[in-house]
Amino acid sequence: FLRYKNRDERFSCTETVTVHPRLPAQLNEFTVRNRTKVKQKISLMLYAEPLLANLNERPAHPAFSDLFLRAEYLPEDKIFCFSRRHEANEDDIYLAAGFLQLTDFDFTINREAALSRGEGLSSLFSRNFGDDSVSPDKCLAIEIDLTLPPRGAVTRTLLLCASSGETEAINHLITLRKEGAPPAEKCAPSPFDPSGIAGIYAKKVLERSLFGRSLPSEVLRSLAQNETSREDLWATGVSGDFPVIVVFAGKNDNACLPAFLQLHRKLRLCGLTTELALLTNDRDGYFDRLRDEIIRCGGMMEGDLIGKRGGIFPLNIHSLPECSRTALLCAATAVYPEKSEPQVPSGSPLPAILPTERTAGTGNLFVKKGYLIGQTPALPWCHILCNRNFGTLLSDISLGFTWALNSRENKLTPWSNDTRRDFDGEKLLLTLDGEYYDVLKGSTAFFTKAKGEYLSAAGALTCRVSVTVPGESMCKVIAVCIKNTASHEIHCSLSYLVRPVLGDGPGNSRYIRFRQSDNTAYAFTPYNRTFDGMLAVSSDGDCRFTFHEAGFFENKPQKNAVPESIIATRVIRLPAHSDTTLTFYLSYAKTQAAADKMPYIPPKKRNENKTIIETPDRELNHLFNDFLPTQIIGGRILGRTGFYQCSGAYGFRDQLQDAMAVVLTHPELLKIQILRCAAAQFEEGDVLHWFHTLFSGNKRILRGVRTRYSDDLLW
Repeated sequence: FLRYKNRDERFSCTETVTVHPRLPAQLNEFTVRNRTKVKQKISLMLYAEPLLANLNERPAHPAFSDLFLRAEYLPEDKIFCFSRRHEANEDDIYLAAGFLQLTDFDFTINREAALSRGEGLSSLFSRNFGDDSVSPDKCLAIEIDLTLPPRGAVTRTLLLCASSGETEAINHLITLRKEGAPPAEKCAPSPFDPSGIAGIYAKKVLERSLFGRSLPSEVLRSLAQNETSREDLWATGVSGDFPVIVVFAGKNDNACLPAFLQLHRKLRLCGLTTELALLTNDRDGYFDRLRDEIIRCGGMMEGDLIGKRGGIFPLNIHSLPECSRTALLCAATAVYPEKSEPQVPSGSPLPAILPTERTAGTGNLFVKKGYLIGQTPALPWCHILCNRNFGTLLSDISLGFTWALNSRENKLTPWSNDTRRDFDGEKLLLTLDGEYYDVLKGSTAFFTKAKGEYLSAAGALTCRVSVTVPGESMCKVIAVCIKNTASHEIHCSLSYLVRPVLGDGPGNSRYIRFRQSDNTAYAFTPYNRTFDGMLAVSSDGDCRFTFHEAGFFENKPQKNAVPESIIATRVIRLPAHSDTTLTFYLSYAKTQAAADKMPYIPPKKRNENKTIIETPDRELNHLFNDFLPTQIIGGRILGRTGFYQCSGAYGFRDQLQDAMAVVLTHPELLKIQILRCAAAQFEEGDVLHWFHTLFSGNKRILRGVRTRYSDDLLW
C-alpha cells in the first residue's frame, strides 16, 4: 500500500491507497482526525480526471480525447460510471466510482464547472458543484461535509472499479460495499521486490517517466554536450517513443539480465511499455549467446520482442558508432549501473502567481476595428497573428504558443487545447513588493488584425501589453508600457518566461540546449534536424537571464540543475507618475546570427482585402473587412492551427474549402492553394489525404498519407 500523511495544529489527514487482492479495484481511504478539544466542521474535496485510454493520448489532444469520454451518475446507487468510445479494434473499458460508506455529498462531472480557466485545482473551493450543464470535458469532483468530534476521526473510502462491461464494474463496487475493505496489509502487493535490481529500477523508471523526477547523472552529462539526432538513435533500432532503459551487461553480471528482462516484462503487463537496450562487450563471443540467454530467462515472448518497437535490443558496443552510443544515453530514463545519484530537485514550493486586475471593459464587443474582451469567457478566445513562416496563437488571458515554419512539427513553445489550463509556455511576470503577477491573466484583451493588446493593473502600476508579428519576419514582439500612478517611486521587475519545445511536443524537450551571448539567450536542439534552427529571446535593454524556474523564484543559483526555460528579466525603477516602455523579442532563424537580426527586419506591406463592404452596420463592416479575413488566412491557410487543433498540415479537401472563403477578398491565395493541392494528386486520381510541406536540406518534400479513398472515417 501507499500512504500519504499531513497535519497542522488542528487536523491530521491520511490517505491510504491500495489495490484489492481479488477484484480490479483501487481503494482510496481518507481519514481526517480532529486534534482539538472542540467539535469541528470541515469539507473534504476529492478530484479525479478519468482517462480510460493510453497514458499519452490525452496530453497530445485533450479536447479531442474528451469527446469520447462519457459520464453518468446513478443516484439510486450513488455510483458514477465513466466509459470511453474506442475504435472498433480496441477493447471497451468502464470505470465505476463510489464510496464504501453510503454518504451524502455534492458533486459535478463537468470539468468546466469544477475548475476555473487557468486557476488549477485551487479553484475547486470557489466553484458551484450544482452546475448540471452539458460539457464534453468530464471529471469527478466531490465535496463531502464532515463533522469531527473532539479528538475524533472520520473515514471515507473512495472505490474505483474497472471492467470491460458497465454492469460488471458496478457489481464490483456493490460487492466491495457488502464485503468491506480488506486491511491494507492484505491487499495486492507490488509486483516488484523493492530490494532487488528489478524493484529498484522499477521505482526509478516510474518516478522519472510518470512524475518527472531527475534523470541520472550519466544522462545529464551526455545531454549537456549532445550533438546527436533522432536518426542516430534510430540507427540502434530503438524508437525513443517509450522510456528507454540502457543496461551495460557484463559477462560476469549473472543477476543483471534476468532482473531487467523481468522488469521489462512486468512493466509491460502493468501497462507501461519500455525499450530495453542491452549493451555488451563482444570480445569473447558473449554477444552471440545473448539472444539465447534472453529466451532462456524471459521465454519466447521476450524473444519475439527482440529488435521490435517497445522491445529488447541486444547491442554490441564495438559495432555501435560513438554518435549512436551518445544518442542512447541521451534518450535513457535509467542506466545500469548508475555511477552516481541523480541531482535532488529543489524542495521549496514555487510561490503563487497572482492575476492582475482589469482596467477597461465590462463586455465583449467590436470597438475601433477590433474585438474587446472585457469579460473572461468560459472557454478560451484565441487570436492568430502570423505570416507564411512564423506565427503565434494568443488567448484572451495568455501569450499563447509560437511556431516557426510548421505549427505542428516545429512548435517553439508548447501548444495545448485543454480548456481549463489554457496556454502556459510563455508568461509575462511582474514582480512587485515580493509578489508575482501574471500580467495577462485577469487583463482586458483587445484583438485587431495586426496585434493583440492586454490592459491590466497590479497595485499602483498599470500595464499595456502589445503583441505583434511584424511583416514577414520570424519574430514575436512583446511591447510593455508600465505606468506608475502612485505619488512615490516604485521598484519592480518584469520577466518574460519561455518554455522551449523546438519540435512537435514537449516530449523531446530534454534534448534542448541553452546558451547566452551578450543580451540574448538561445535554445536549440540537435535532435530535430528537419528544423535545426535557433530560438532567441532578447530585449531592447539590459536583461538578466535565468534558465531554471526554481532558481528564478528562489532568486539563487541551482547547482547541477537541468536548464529548462529561458527567463529574461528587466529591472525597473519608476518615479512617481511616470511610465516606461520595454520590449521583449522571441525570434527564430537557421543560425544564431540570423536570429539576432530578426527583430530589426523592416516589415513589408501585406496583401490587403480586395473586397471592402460599407453598410450601416459598422460591426459587420469590421467583421468582413478586417477581422474574419485575417483569422481565416492566418488560422486555416498560413498557420493551419487553432486552439482545438494544431495539425500544421494541409488537408487536401479541408484547405480547398477554407480557401473558398477568401475568393472575394484574396483570390490569389485560392489560386495558390489549387496549385498546391494539384501537386499532391497522383496520376490515378487519388490524393494525399493530408500532407506537410517540409525541407530536407534545400529540397522541398511532401510528407503525407495516401489513403486511396476520399474519406477514411466515412468509407
